[in-house]
Amino acid sequence: LLAFAGSDELSDITNLEYAKVVQVIAGYREWRGLPLNGFGGLVPSVEKRKILGVLFTSSFLNNRAPEGGALLSIFLGGMRNPDYFDMDDEEIAAIATSEAGTMLQTGGAKPDLLKVFRYRHAIPQYGKSSGKRLEAINTLEAKYPGLLLAGNIRDGIGMADRIRQAVTIANMVP
Repeated sequence: LLAFAGSDELSDITNLEYAKVVQVIAGYREWRGLPLNGFGGLVPSVEKRKILGVLFTSSFLNNRAPEGGALLSIFLGGMRNPDYFDMDDEEIAAIATSEAGTMLQTGGAKPDLLKVFRYRHAIPQYGKSSGKRLEAINTLEAKYPGLLLAGNIRDGIGMADRIRQAVTIANMVP
């Protein structure tokens, strides 16, 4: 990680637990489900669904699907179902398309494009050790002037957090 820092200096930083997430990309030449007029959303655990959420990728990114078609990013696993990460692609695809199909009322339409991606270190799990991690980061940055540790190890886990952090760091660099 950092060749100049000792393992004792890094242990509170590197012990961050991550949720494993599987992403299924499903593309439809002709979309026959509910209108996808939005970004997508997360599925609350109270819904007892097997997926974490769905992004309507073709609704907010141009040229991702043919006219009248749709491209979805379906997410599974996480802390709710960590065992999904090790399932084979066919099982994962079946769960993803069935769950999303039911929720989005596709009438059982099968996607024309299907890709499965796995992210072992997808979502950091902030917990009781977060205070120690932030303290260790501050200590290292103070000890090594010019060193800036960034990413999902601090300041939140979302994309908006990364953008805010990038702006902050850009303003710090001379």
